[in-house]
Amino acid sequence: MAQGGILGNGTKVGYSASSPVSFLNVPQVTDVVFPTYIADDVNIDTHSVTNKLHRKMAGLIEVGNAQVTMLSDPDPATAAALAFFEARNTDGTSFWLRIERPANRARSSFFGIVFQCNVKSIQHQTPINDAQKTVVEFQFDGESIQKDSAVGASQIS
Repeated sequence: MAQGGILGNGTKVGYSASSPVSFLNVPQVTDVVFPTYIADDVNIDTHSVTNKLHRKMAGLIEVGNAQVTMLSDPDPATAAALAFFEARNTDGTSFWLRIERPANRARSSFFGIVFQCNVKSIQHQTPINDAQKTVVEFQFDGESIQKDSAVGASQIS
């Protein structure tokens, strides 16, 4: 157990166009939002003489969107990841995404997830008094989100 917490510094994001085996690094990541599971509410009310309380159970699960914020690099010659995401935003092609967060303070082991997605949106932020950033929102479109069974070395090159 990590006493005192672990910084998110060292979180990695990788993408793969053809195979979930080899992931290319997304550079200059400043923030990551992992996909979330949000279950539908299914009404299971029954009429009772003792109370009038509604009852619900969890139904089908909606997968909330993942999001990556990175420092902007508007030059297509040096920003391969952003060029890849912009092309996928235009053509709607599905690809594999891997997100890893550090499992220890030394950032020598990671916990990761892998899933298929498409690019829902790309938002360029250009604040006057801060670094330009790009926010890419990923929409889950696969069968499942695969989670590492144990922490280990990074699988993102």
